[in-house]
Amino acid sequence: MNKIIAITILLLLTMVNYIAAENKVSITDTSISAGETKNVSVLLVNETQYVAFQFDLYLPTGIQLVGYEVNRNRVPQSTTVSMAMQEDGNYRFLAAAMSMEPIAGNSGSIVTLKLKASTDITMGNLTGYLRNVKLSKVDATGLTIVAVPFSVEVVEPPTVTVKSYTREYGEMNPTFEYDVKGDELDGSPDISCEATPRSPVGTYPIVVTKGSVTNYNTNYVNGALTVMKAPLTVTARNHAVKQGEALPTFTATYSGFKNGETASVLTKQPTFTCTATSASAPGTYDIMVSGAEAQNYELTFVRGTLTIVNADAVVVTANDCTRQYGETNPAFEFTSTGKNLVGTPDVSCDATALSPVGTYPIVVKKGSVTNYNDSYVNGTLTITKAPMTIAAQSFTIKQGEVLPTFTATYTGFKNGETESVLSNKPVFTCAATPASEPGTYDIIVNGATAQNYDISYTKGTLTIIAPDSYVLTYMVDGEIYKTYKVEFGANITAEDEPTKEGYIFSGWSGIPFTMPDKDVTVTGYFTHVSPKTSGDANGDGSVNVFDVTATVNYILGSPNDGFDFEAADVNGDGTVNVFDVTKMVNIILGVDAGAKKREE
Repeated sequence: MNKIIAITILLLLTMVNYIAAENKVSITDTSISAGETKNVSVLLVNETQYVAFQFDLYLPTGIQLVGYEVNRNRVPQSTTVSMAMQEDGNYRFLAAAMSMEPIAGNSGSIVTLKLKASTDITMGNLTGYLRNVKLSKVDATGLTIVAVPFSVEVVEPPTVTVKSYTREYGEMNPTFEYDVKGDELDGSPDISCEATPRSPVGTYPIVVTKGSVTNYNTNYVNGALTVMKAPLTVTARNHAVKQGEALPTFTATYSGFKNGETASVLTKQPTFTCTATSASAPGTYDIMVSGAEAQNYELTFVRGTLTIVNADAVVVTANDCTRQYGETNPAFEFTSTGKNLVGTPDVSCDATALSPVGTYPIVVKKGSVTNYNDSYVNGTLTITKAPMTIAAQSFTIKQGEVLPTFTATYTGFKNGETESVLSNKPVFTCAATPASEPGTYDIIVNGATAQNYDISYTKGTLTIIAPDSYVLTYMVDGEIYKTYKVEFGANITAEDEPTKEGYIFSGWSGIPFTMPDKDVTVTGYFTHVSPKTSGDANGDGSVNVFDVTATVNYILGSPNDGFDFEAADVNGDGTVNVFDVTKMVNIILGVDAGAKKREE
C-alpha cells in the first residue's frame, strides 16, 4: 500500500508546471546558539488548491534536523507525510492527500522543522535551502520552485549579567536589573539578594538563576550589592551663659539614624571641647564635637556656639549731627542705655570748617566712665553742601553790536573761597544775536558744579536798543551797486530812492523789486502813501488784527509790499514802534477814543 501511495505522489509531483507568482513557498530565518534547538516554519501563500507537495531540505554544516511537525490546521488528516534522508545527507519531505483533499487556507505554516546546532558549531551567518520544491493540484499541474534559501545565524549562547548596585545602610534594596549578551533570551531569570535594610555595611551577592529562561547553555553572572555607611550628623547644642557663670554640660543632637536606632548604637560616644572659661570675656566661642564612631554610619560633626554675655550692660552712643560746609562743629552729645552710667565719656570728631562735604565719625570713648560692662557706639557728623547763588549780570547793547562776554556774581562762598573752587564753570546762553531786533532777552546761566556747594541760578537780561543808523545797500545783478547810511526812522533822500508809483522807499527790510533792464536787490522796502484811516495799516478799510500784524512786521523789519508807514504811525511820533502797536490794539478793543482819520 505504501508503495502505491509513493508512486501516486511521484506522479502528481512530476506533472506540475509553473503557475502564477501569487503562489509562494518560504521558510523563516532564525538564530541559534551552540547546542540549542530552534523551530523554523515552512510557509505557503497560495491562491490555488494543492493536494500534494514536496521539498528537499539542505541544512548548513553543524545544523541537523531532529524532528518536524505538520500543521494539521492546513494539511488534512488524510494527507500522508514523510521525511526521509537522501543519499547525499539531505532530507526529502513528501505529502499527498490520498482523498485529494486540498491544503486548507491561503497562507501560514504547513510544516515546522526542529533544527539543532552542534556544540562545536562555528558562529556566523549560515544559509540553508529548500530545493526541488513542488506543489500539485488534482489535475497534476502546479508550482515548481528551484530553491528557497533561508538564513541561520549562529550566535553566542546568552549570558545574563546582573547589574551591581550601591545603597546606604537602612535603605530598601533597589530594583535589580540585568543585561543580556549573545542570543536573544527566551523567558526571564530570577534575581535575589539576601540583604535587608538592617543588613550591616558590607558587600552582598545579587544572585541570578534560570527562572523561566528556556535558552540552552545560558550563562549567569551574579552582581554585587554594596551597603555603604549612612550619613549621620552630630551637632553640638548651642548654649548661653553670663560672664562668671559655670560652663554648661555640653550635649549633641543627631540627624540620620536608620531603623529607629539611637545614640546607643555608637561604638564610641562624642567628646566636646571649648576654649572658653567662666572668666572669658563676653563673646561667642566654638563648642567642638568629635570622636564618635559607629559601624554603619559615616559621621559628620557640626560645632555649636557658647555665647557669653555681660549682665547689666551699659551702651554709650554718640548722637548724630548735621551741619553745612564752612560752619563750625556743634557741641557733641551722647545718650546711654542699660545700667546707669558712672563718669563721662570723651566725644570728638576730626571734621573742621574746611572739611569737605561727606560723613565723619563722631568717636565716643571711655573717658572717665567706670562701668565694667560698657560699650561705645560712634555717631556720624554729616556735612551738607552750603547754598550758593550764581546770578547772571545784565547788559545793554545796540542792535548790530557784538554780544558782550557774559559774567556772573556769586553769593554764598565759605572759607574765603572764590569761583576758582568750581569743578565746572557756569555756562551762559542767550537767544539773541547781533542782528536780533531791539528788545530784552534772557541771559540763562547754569552748568556750574562744586563739591561743597548746592548751586541755584538767577538769570540776567540782555537789552538790545535800536542803532543810530542803518546801512542801506542796493544790489544790482548780484553785486553791491551803492550803499547809503540812513538814520534810524528816516527815509533815504528822494533823489536816491528807486521809484514805484504810489509808494515811497524807506527802511531796510530787503524786499526785492525790478528796475528796467536790471535785476536789483535792495535792503529797503516800499511804503504805500495812499490815504488811509488812522490805524488802518494794511488799507483794507477797517482797523483790525491784520493792521496790528502789519505794524509788528514793520517793527521787526519784515513788512509786506503794501505797508503804509504813516498809517502804521498811529500815535504820530514820527516812527513806527511798540507804542503804535499798543495804541492800535486799544483802537481795535474800542478803548482809544482819540483815534481820528488822518488826512493825506
